[in-house]
Amino acid sequence: MPNFNGTESAEYVLNVALKEFSARPTEQRRGSISYQNNIPFLRYEFRKTDDAPECVCFYRLDTMLLPLFQEAERIYDALPTSMRKDASLREPLIRYLACFGMQAMLSRLTILQKELFEENLDEGILVTSTFLLHSAVAAQESPENKSSLARKANRQVKKWLDEVVDASMKKKRDFLVKFANSQPLMNIPTKAGRPLGTTKPEEKKAEEKAEFESKLEETIKALYHTLGRVPFKYEVAEALNIGGQSAKGSDSRINSLNNKLKRLDIDYPALISRLNLHE
Repeated sequence: MPNFNGTESAEYVLNVALKEFSARPTEQRRGSISYQNNIPFLRYEFRKTDDAPECVCFYRLDTMLLPLFQEAERIYDALPTSMRKDASLREPLIRYLACFGMQAMLSRLTILQKELFEENLDEGILVTSTFLLHSAVAAQESPENKSSLARKANRQVKKWLDEVVDASMKKKRDFLVKFANSQPLMNIPTKAGRPLGTTKPEEKKAEEKAEFESKLEETIKALYHTLGRVPFKYEVAEALNIGGQSAKGSDSRINSLNNKLKRLDIDYPALISRLNLHE
């Protein structure tokens, strides 16, 4: 990232982002930037073989990326006041955020473009299947069976639709979760979890707490006998396969274990004391 002093215009930040993106190795950027009358375009080419490309797409980048500058301002200002201790950093940081976000959009765009063709086929199959099923039902309906046929057809189409949407959302979620979890302090569950707005039943919470607490105690005891001392928290987390160390050296073991202890309302120091490991 270049240095920003906070006075740069949105257009200047855009040009920096495009320059940084263009400097990446070809296999990372999967596209090339060109200009027409000073307007930047991204050319993306998709090939399965060395023959002619299956598609060539052009994206106008100024209208696509410049709105992110205002979004960077909103994102920064949404931080709690306690996390914005130095007001003089606001303008430079907004430009760093915008530059990072623009490059992320460019990188993701080429991935999405390839997925678009795959998803378009899936949706084409869905639309065609729905049309055929509806036609078949319409040809067979009568006053006596109209309602039952329609219900069966609706259930089938809903099943197809859910499968297509779930597959698409899973790919998007997997990508975004992978990025979030590459940050040292982030530990986003790899599964979607409960529907938004729902809560886990108290009985289920208590059952999960008791099960994990028992597993935690057994793990700590086993480590104590192996090590001859009270194990460090990161050793406990590793034994439980919670968190890990990335290739870049970041370590999420302690943070991940702490998050789980907090979620299950388990008092770790009290648990250690209760085990009487020194006796």
